Amino acid sequence: MYLIKKSNFLLILCIIIITITSCSNNTYKTSNSTSTLNQNLFLNINDTNEVELNYFSHEIENGTRTKIISSFEKKYPHIKINLIALPSNTDKKLEILLYALNKKDSSIDLFDADITWPAILVNQNLVAPLNNYITTAESDLWIDSAVSANTINNNIYGVPYRLDAGMLYYRKDLLSKYNFSVPRTWDELINISKYIMKKEPNMYGYAGSWKAFEGLTCNLLEFLWSFDGRLFSKKNELILSSSNNLKAITTMVNFRNKHHITPKDILNYSSGDARELFNSGHLVFLRDWSSEWSKSQDPNTSQVINKIDIANIPNAIYNKTTPSVIGGWQIMVSNYSNHKKEAALFAKYRASEYPQILSAKNLSHLPTLKSLYKNESVLKELPFLKKIKNIISNTKYRPIHPNYHEISKLLQTMTHNIFTFENTPAQGLKETELKISELLNKENQASQ
Repeated sequence: MYLIKKSNFLLILCIIIITITSCSNNTYKTSNSTSTLNQNLFLNINDTNEVELNYFSHEIENGTRTKIISSFEKKYPHIKINLIALPSNTDKKLEILLYALNKKDSSIDLFDADITWPAILVNQNLVAPLNNYITTAESDLWIDSAVSANTINNNIYGVPYRLDAGMLYYRKDLLSKYNFSVPRTWDELINISKYIMKKEPNMYGYAGSWKAFEGLTCNLLEFLWSFDGRLFSKKNELILSSSNNLKAITTMVNFRNKHHITPKDILNYSSGDARELFNSGHLVFLRDWSSEWSKSQDPNTSQVINKIDIANIPNAIYNKTTPSVIGGWQIMVSNYSNHKKEAALFAKYRASEYPQILSAKNLSHLPTLKSLYKNESVLKELPFLKKIKNIISNTKYRPIHPNYHEISKLLQTMTHNIFTFENTPAQGLKETELKISELLNKENQASQ
């Protein structure tokens, strides 16, 4: 076990130190072509100065991340990685990191960052630019949208190792049994859900992550987009209370309050909570991320192996396609790390071929390397990638804004208040639009 050297701040109360396991055999062959990241670009391979890096990451999973770290340490034995787990809740992760980084504590070297964080962290000058460590040729290897999410004022601040997108999981066996096609619209999904719920015992129609956290914002935005709604106009004007948004959130709320096709406690469902219900065979439709696929195919936890498939998020109109919220994770380097060079090296390694293949196979993480979507040997071993190709090609960003975290929390509160009848949909949209407007005006005044 590698422990944090400095523990004189509150962060230590919120983290769990994970034991780093021994190195496993690399069962994947990496390419020798120029399409791989040059791991020795900026670090002398003969460097013997021992360095320890504190890497703040997700909760422990199935050992995939520790295998990646072990393979890195085998390649660079003078660099040791201390893997430190943050809470599963994305909002809590950000709050803990913001607290620690604003303390300018050098014990944080690098960390996993959600795709919405770069603008927030760069605005506060908490993360280091990585242009000196990543060539243009290397950044071209990653999917363009993943690079764009990490690029601000022509500086790249994060190394993208995982892409994601919202998608609709469905019970293909039940749709076939009752002669239904995959729903293209929300109305179709509602009708199918109601019908199957009457025919199948202990069955719910639909679930997603509707607890008041970032996952709810993602679910909400997809409903808004499916009705051609949005937060900001093309002229960057706030239009939350538009008629399209009103139709969208009314439809979403009616899933629970009118049609009763969701679990009664869905407002408590955080990231991944609905998977247990779906994988146990008691849910027809599930809105989730790509990581659900590997869990649904695990014989130790799933009753729906070979019974499910995935599709695009439904729309309000039959012949239109709803954009999915683009998700993803990258590694960012603290501005206060004393080992930025070594931290950037590990970040690049984390986003290289072997780690991404391993993560795709074991965790259903979507690669950011373009080549892995065309590599026949990879596609043969990971047929899951073929299924999501059309979904990945139709994704959309959450608002990129330094105040996004605060905006998202206001949207979460609004949605829950509407669900619990504290506000009507129209009132909730209008009041939240006013609160967001006040937040943005306050920020503009502060920057002048």
